[in-house]
Amino acid sequence: LAPILLVVVCSHPSHVHNRLTIRNTWAFNFSKQISVVFLIGKVKDDSWNSVIRRESLIHKDIVKVDVIETYRNLTVKMMAGFKAILTQFQFVKYILKTDDDTFINLPYLLRELNTNINFVPADQVVGALCIKSRVIRDPRDVWFVPYSIYSNSTYPPYVHGGAYLLQYSTLNKLLSYSISPYLQLEDVYITGILSRDSGIIPVSHRAFSF
Repeated sequence: LAPILLVVVCSHPSHVHNRLTIRNTWAFNFSKQISVVFLIGKVKDDSWNSVIRRESLIHKDIVKVDVIETYRNLTVKMMAGFKAILTQFQFVKYILKTDDDTFINLPYLLRELNTNINFVPADQVVGALCIKSRVIRDPRDVWFVPYSIYSNSTYPPYVHGGAYLLQYSTLNKLLSYSISPYLQLEDVYITGILSRDSGIIPVSHRAFSF
């Protein structure tokens, strides 16, 4: 039975304990209908890169991209990871993006995907919806965005980056509308700006809460 859902967990090379915890808890031997992979960039400290190589050989669940791990590079990392995933995992119907500090209720999610045909329609991205979020212009703030990158005072509707769910075909469509320069706020850029430009609708669902 081929997996219908791929869970993409965004992780940092140093978060070994987080990944181990996920493997031993909510992702542990749950269902052959679900595959879980960890998306990881690279760091300048080569000792961590060696750790990841060993971890990948043991668990075979690492997708590594050639992007330096920094907060400002998060969107670059996710875009590179999603492009790799679309090539490597063409058999899945749904993709859930999440982080390595988030708990996912896989039994509920799989039940909804198998029984509710309207749970994740095509051309929608489902999650915790954020509306009329203001752009931060203070250069001292971690979420600072200059006018040269994004000139509007508010962001388009988007879903929180802690977890969002969409169809494989929807992600493929989103990436085809990729524009440069990337906004460093991954959830705003991918589920907000690219959704707006491609006609995909960010949708709120009670199952997603942060």
